[in-house]
Amino acid sequence: MRKHVLSTVGLLVMVVLAAGSVEDPNDTARQSGKVDHQSRLNAATHISDVNNRNRAFVDVALDAARDGEGEIAKQALSSITDAGQKMRAARDAAEALADVGQGESAIEVANMISDPAMRDDTLRDISQD
Repeated sequence: MRKHVLSTVGLLVMVVLAAGSVEDPNDTARQSGKVDHQSRLNAATHISDVNNRNRAFVDVALDAARDGEGEIAKQALSSITDAGQKMRAARDAAEALADVGQGESAIEVANMISDPAMRDDTLRDISQD
């Protein structure tokens, strides 16, 4: 019995150690600069629930912006159907694009913000970077 318990404990330790070494493929891809934002955008379009779909578009837009992919960020933002979510995501994406040196794309994204005050604040923030 004791031998069985020890072998089971040993097996559990090996499983825990192996699980700790598993990497998220998206993290690995992002670190190597090979995230396929276009495929993620395409996948998001197939989500049937509108709330989940909007959240997916927000995630794609922000990740693409952080990686300097302004066109994909704009496509994802254009697909968001909730006006509030779209404006907040556009603000964050514009600032992310400006942070990675994509000033023209940042301005284009900021101009997607429908609220004039938020748009102006975002453009001001971009101009100060």
